[in-house]
Amino acid sequence: MIDTLESLFHGRDIFMPVAAHLACGADFDSIGRDLPADSLNKADIATDYVRVLGECVELRVVHVDKFGNLMLSIRFGQLKQLLNVDMKDKVAIIVDDKKHIAEVTEVFSMLPKGSLALYENSFGFAELAVNQGSAKDLINIDKGSTIRICK
Repeated sequence: MIDTLESLFHGRDIFMPVAAHLACGADFDSIGRDLPADSLNKADIATDYVRVLGECVELRVVHVDKFGNLMLSIRFGQLKQLLNVDMKDKVAIIVDDKKHIAEVTEVFSMLPKGSLALYENSFGFAELAVNQGSAKDLINIDKGSTIRICK
């Protein structure tokens, strides 16, 4: 049915085609296949690095996707709570004494082109992205590097 899937667009890539097949009369059992639980692999992502430093939180970049989005080592809700920030607030992203400003947002596409966003990814983790760009290239950072986010 679908050759490639984008991680943020499950509604478009998975749910909509399945709903369309079912709405057209397809049998539910014809959609997908059963997978034995023991055949699934657990993601090897180290999400346990979090250091609170005053009004800053030091984290690790645990994954960089093909678009240059940076998945961080903390759940988005926990990071918002630690920094006491909410949607539309600005935070400082500091790497090697270089500072960038990111906006806390629901989805990075809500911001102007080239803007740095801090948002909740599909897995519930904090992630940095640039609308129509690469956070990896903007910040000049890679997987395994540490990053500070400050209010």
